[in-house]
Amino acid sequence: MSKPDYIQDLETRMTKLEICQKERRQVEDNMMVEQADMKRMINQIHICLMGTDYEKNGGLVSEFKTVKADVKKLKIWKTRIVTIGSTVSAILGGLITFFATRINGLKELLK
Repeated sequence: MSKPDYIQDLETRMTKLEICQKERRQVEDNMMVEQADMKRMINQIHICLMGTDYEKNGGLVSEFKTVKADVKKLKIWKTRIVTIGSTVSAILGGLITFFATRINGLKELLK
């Protein structure tokens, strides 16, 4: 006696589900292996650059904080310099325009 259609359908669905779960587990395993490799590479780079172990030194986070603070300071100075430059150029432009109109006015009077 053969199994009813709905039982066979359920069995095929369960088989497909098990296959999908195996594939998902395989992908997760591969990702974990890749993450471990990346962590090992980061550790080697950190040892090469900093001379200390990535894990023992607390990672690159401390270095990033100081670099980020330095970049922030540079951005503030850059903003200040650009603001001062814009102000000076506006003042000079205004002075040049003022004197140019005065000179043109004098030329008109002398004609």
